[in-house]
Amino acid sequence: MIKAITFDFDDTLVLSWKTHGKEFIEVAKRLGLDTEKLGDLKANWGKTISKLLSIVWEMDKEEQAEYIKEWRKIEQVTPPVPGLKKTMIELRKRDIQLGIVTSRHNEPLFSAMKEISLAKEEFLFIQCGDDHKFQKDDPRCFNLPIEQFREKGITQDEILHVGDSLYDYEGAKAAGIGFVAVTSGPATKEMFIAAGVPEDHIILDVNYLPALLDSIYK
Repeated sequence: MIKAITFDFDDTLVLSWKTHGKEFIEVAKRLGLDTEKLGDLKANWGKTISKLLSIVWEMDKEEQAEYIKEWRKIEQVTPPVPGLKKTMIELRKRDIQLGIVTSRHNEPLFSAMKEISLAKEEFLFIQCGDDHKFQKDDPRCFNLPIEQFREKGITQDEILHVGDSLYDYEGAKAAGIGFVAVTSGPATKEMFIAAGVPEDHIILDVNYLPALLDSIYK
């Protein structure tokens, strides 16, 4: 039985790629960068902005600052996955402990949560990119969440991580916790299956999570 769930934030709880992917390409055009790197952008989406820009366009810190400054001028509010509130209420009704594990830094995360009225109090803990030095494909990223749940008497086999990227899957698997993939981000069902995620653990978005819990984790 699942007693605790951690969520990635971008493209799991909110629709980041659909909202900001096109903005990133628009800024690249404005700055005269190679706009043929959509594939690289999609493949690395979910990393911190600085790491993303470093990988895709090989930017140094000064160039990253200029890029981010331009992006902020056109950045839109990141909308929640439609129906998110109802799903969160349903999970809390089941007495499931909830947490967030994200690469986002504290300030932009809490700002984004406030914009969509997602209260910090709804979660047992929120772990941001500022709280540790590990990427999500590193199992050590999940050390603190596992410890937080252990203090509530919850074991690793009672924890699920829900995420939209292969990095989420690799980290959760290596950490010894369950994983459910959502295809609300750039990664497709086929990509998750190829990586080893069971097909019945792949859902369109978080709103299908209660039904999955009922069918697999009774």
